Amino acid sequence: MHGTYFCFAAVVLSSLAALARSETFYISPDGNDLNDGKSESTPWLTLASLLTQPALMVEIYSPLNIMIRRNATYVNDPFQLELESVHAPVKITTYGDKKLPRPLLQQLRGLNDLGAACMKISGISQYGLVVDNLHMGGCAQGLVLEGSATSIASDVMVSNSIFEDIRTPLLRYTPPNPRWAQAIWLSAGKFQNLTVQNNVAARIDVFFSSTAFTNTMHLNGNTVQQCSGNCYSFG
Repeated sequence: MHGTYFCFAAVVLSSLAALARSETFYISPDGNDLNDGKSESTPWLTLASLLTQPALMVEIYSPLNIMIRRNATYVNDPFQLELESVHAPVKITTYGDKKLPRPLLQQLRGLNDLGAACMKISGISQYGLVVDNLHMGGCAQGLVLEGSATSIASDVMVSNSIFEDIRTPLLRYTPPNPRWAQAIWLSAGKFQNLTVQNNVAARIDVFFSSTAFTNTMHLNGNTVQQCSGNCYSFG
């Protein structure tokens, strides 16, 4: 009787320990997409590989951390992440010497090319998302956030990041109804408890835009200048 009890307790503790562990993956310009991505010495190379990495194409029940190396530049390498299969909090941030610049995510495009977003995260659910300490520039959109089709995207935070030169391509600008470029865009879904704080934006069309339903939103301590359109847009 006692042996059965302790065996059951051990199984429970083991399960709790598994749930407490986090899944952490690293990306660096000196990495390789064939690496396992699980350490600073075995990082993945490209941001675009996130959509095809087997480790991210399964059901994930532990907190997920995506770490991008500081002082790195990613050109025409769009960051896209689908979170429908992640059932835990997600954090996207940096690693390396904090005295070095944030990693730069950049999309080069022509005068008539809308191009891709610097970063797009879809399928955001109730488990929470943090995007922190990044630098996005030269994109048709900066950070695009899309809620899950089946749940409310809760506890989403965008913080300590830089957005610059995010503008509609010149030949696409046709007043009086231009397609403004958004530094941060809630494109679809339902959001609850959204925080956008301590970010810096310059030479952009719109800093924050929402075409999604949002309940409880905090916009705190952001420094925004040189908006070609409305710095904030709600639809």
